[in-house]
Amino acid sequence: MKDLIIITGNSGVGKSALINAYLDVFQGCLLIDGKEVFNSSILTPTQIAEYKECSRLIIDDLFLLTLNSSIWGNILEILEYRFYYAKFMLITGDLAQFTTYRTGTIKKLLTTAQLYDMNIEREVSKLMAQIYLAENHIDRSRPMKLYLMENEGGGLSCTDTELDFLPEEWNELLQEMLFFKFLEVGELQSLACDEDGNDFLSGFLPFTQAEEYLQKFKELNNLPATTKEKLNTVIESWNSPNKRKIYLGVDFYKMKERTGFKQ
Repeated sequence: MKDLIIITGNSGVGKSALINAYLDVFQGCLLIDGKEVFNSSILTPTQIAEYKECSRLIIDDLFLLTLNSSIWGNILEILEYRFYYAKFMLITGDLAQFTTYRTGTIKKLLTTAQLYDMNIEREVSKLMAQIYLAENHIDRSRPMKLYLMENEGGGLSCTDTELDFLPEEWNELLQEMLFFKFLEVGELQSLACDEDGNDFLSGFLPFTQAEEYLQKFKELNNLPATTKEKLNTVIESWNSPNKRKIYLGVDFYKMKERTGFKQ
């Protein structure tokens, strides 16, 4: 279920660090921190309504909340509501507690969520990359494209100025939280497909804003030389005195939907 992610792992493996990285990238998140909330006396009706309706709900250390019986009932109500309406949730907790807890709501969460085990993958940047690619269905085995767009007549039109970045070039950017922020600002969405019917995920942002990100990417030590050369091309040759009317587009190929039954 793409709208539900569960992060499991022992204490100290980095679950809270991952939550902090996620909150740094994505806007519109509300956090319920189990280490803090279980000491509260009650959740107000306003808080419950906000947790139910926010765009992304993050719950860190879910099962600490069972220590407060008055709040736990509210948490189950929130979880059930968001599950029913397929609203995004990212939850951390110990896998053993997920598997032994007998509440129907928890069972539904566990059987439908995308699970990530931080006992296995402890590097926050690599796990963030897995989560981001899965959430957006980005095919990391195919090129990324950057291109210029112009604002004409109240709409954006593509120009013939573009650069393809091969997978081995742009995949290194997946280790940087800054790259995910760049994509989030561009608001990736499915808008078109190529002549073979492959869906694209496209994002657009003002060139003046994109340029700041590209300059920072260029300074990263881990990028291949070819990637840095292409970023230089974008920054230098695409520069224009009329920057306010120029936008940067970014395209990814979208993963094809799998068909058939799991074996």
